[in-house]
Amino acid sequence: MPSTKIEVFLEQFPWAKLRARGIISQVFVSGIEPWLLSYKPEIKVISGAFSDEYHKEDLYLLDAKGEVVTRVKETTYAVRKYIIFGPKIMRKFSVEQKVGVVGWKISDTLEELRPAEKDSIRFIFSYWTVTEAAVVYKVPKGYSLSEWLAAEKKKEHLTLLKKCSGIDAGGSL
Repeated sequence: MPSTKIEVFLEQFPWAKLRARGIISQVFVSGIEPWLLSYKPEIKVISGAFSDEYHKEDLYLLDAKGEVVTRVKETTYAVRKYIIFGPKIMRKFSVEQKVGVVGWKISDTLEELRPAEKDSIRFIFSYWTVTEAAVVYKVPKGYSLSEWLAAEKKKEHLTLLKKCSGIDAGGSL
């Protein structure tokens, strides 16, 4: 990816460099999409001869200034990997909010936020150490996150009603 693209990205979103846990080699910007709400951050374990290497996707919900509204905070406790004698690597999570813990989705975390916190979210920022990719998902201008969610829900409701009307009129899905 051209370094000029990364430079412009970091000028537009200066807080991205603070949130990334490593080098940023790829950058992407997108609007928030409905599928993102059911997304679970990834965790990848690469087993080595003497230790395991853990890579996780950092996922932050940020306000208009790039300040963290909520995020995953991980602590890893590691001891010697089992070779002949001794315990295996152990891993524990210390979670500020429940994004990224197995089984939790972004929508689960949003449900736990107070309305004012939810409405302050303007960006979802993802950084994945495996690919060194930084991704900013942006709430559409003129909407709060709650308003955008309500509009998406209304759109889905109207689509469903239209399909049901087609079935009632003798059509098919």
